[in-house]
Amino acid sequence: MSRVLLHTCCGVCAGHCVELLLEQGHEVAIFYSNANIAPAAEFAKRLEAVRALAAHFGVPVIVDEPDHRDWLEKVARGFEREPERGGRCPRCFRYSLERAARAARERGFDFFTTTLSVSPHKSSKTLFAIGEAIDAERFLEIDFKKRDGFKKTNAISRELRLYRQRYCGCEFSLRDALARERETGAARAETLTDAPADVERAGALLRAGALVAIPTETVYGLAANAFDETAVRRIFSAKGRPFIDPLIVHVHSFEQAAELADVSHPAVAKLAAAFWPGPLTLVLPKKPSVPAVVTAGEPTVAVRMPAHPLAQKILRAAGVPLAAPSANPFGYVSPTTAEHVLNSLGARIEAVADGGACVCGIESTIVFVGEKIRVLRLGVVTRERIAEALGGAFEVEIGKGLLEKKSEETPAAGTPEEGAQLAPGMLKKHYSPRAAVSLWESDAPTPEPGAKTALVFQARPAGNVPAAPGGAEIFWLSENGDQRDVARAVFALLRRLDESGFERILIERSPDFGVGAAVNDRLSRAAAK
Repeated sequence: MSRVLLHTCCGVCAGHCVELLLEQGHEVAIFYSNANIAPAAEFAKRLEAVRALAAHFGVPVIVDEPDHRDWLEKVARGFEREPERGGRCPRCFRYSLERAARAARERGFDFFTTTLSVSPHKSSKTLFAIGEAIDAERFLEIDFKKRDGFKKTNAISRELRLYRQRYCGCEFSLRDALARERETGAARAETLTDAPADVERAGALLRAGALVAIPTETVYGLAANAFDETAVRRIFSAKGRPFIDPLIVHVHSFEQAAELADVSHPAVAKLAAAFWPGPLTLVLPKKPSVPAVVTAGEPTVAVRMPAHPLAQKILRAAGVPLAAPSANPFGYVSPTTAEHVLNSLGARIEAVADGGACVCGIESTIVFVGEKIRVLRLGVVTRERIAEALGGAFEVEIGKGLLEKKSEETPAAGTPEEGAQLAPGMLKKHYSPRAAVSLWESDAPTPEPGAKTALVFQARPAGNVPAAPGGAEIFWLSENGDQRDVARAVFALLRRLDESGFERILIERSPDFGVGAAVNDRLSRAAAK
């Protein structure tokens, strides 16, 4: 009786292969060696199915502890964009079969073979050539798909109710499987949590070039690997975003920021120490590693270290900086919950990580660091706080990234070109709901008759809520006018009013200082014609 070590990738594929080898009189052990599988939760699900199958047939399982980073380095590097069944796959076969051959020699098996040949999607000829090159004496050439092998193995898996995977194994095959589902209209972004397995899955998807919406303390961002130009271009496509509008790159540490940008300016360390992690973006001279599509062809890159704990976990799991504008169709109201993202982009992206409602509610403050310190976009980190953090060492002024342009004048697709903005959020019309927005101050206006109208106050009206003039419905952004509460609520309310079918929104301006100035910036752009 010959001892055969049977390499397998999953329980589904192994059923007929084990059955056939046992019928031929071999002593069989299953070798579960799959360093390619990502994330770890997927590896564990498949292993559970393999153990259930092994128990059914009464054979042992040998688990080869995976080193996915080693697999990424030795197999996937340089082949990340290869499609399924492309140049990456034979390298993966060799990696697994080399480990099976080594285990067979060390454990005294007479032969080794693989269940990979049972799949109609795998070339037995390729597998046999690899196996023979590794160890011609021990490798058994068995084409398990012959004589309805694939049909038989599926029947066994259904009988045993084994877990059936959606993709071959690696994050790149998962990316391609999800893309196929989107093309057929069957896909909707999966919702991930802060559970370790979900964090790892988000990181694996991002490394593979997928789009994952992540929570930050400001708004939800649509994230992609900032070094992967193809993935970054998908952000623009999913959002309908013009290429003249640069992206903010998110990092988990100051050291990672230094890989993207020149951080030598003395103001950078001061501002990072005061506000990172947090809602402050710094526009700095970029390094050559940053693709031009990220920066709209500009020599600078916008960098931020988010404070949201789930964003930090995903950044570390991905192992790469993440380009991430707001996760909404371009020009529309920014999302502050995972539900907002799913409702607008759920069919265009791979996943949404649900980290709850955003605590700031409006986008980060953007600061250009150069000869002068210029605040390009207002946020909850105010000009006064920035000046205080710099201790009077630098002049801080309010500036613009470029002469503002109406969004309809900007190209919707293409490549970085003239007219590029220095920072995002600089277009005149932005953050706009479908309803027409008008601003008011001091005295509430009387709505025009005929249109369903919302009258929005900064704070709850004193006493009993009065009847709105002209039949409008009354709303408020905070209980007492605290501008931090207003900022947290404004985008969510605009979206709710849109969903409720309001045609006009009459909204009270904030006090034009501190966080109120940032709220007014968003409201003015939302109301722009």
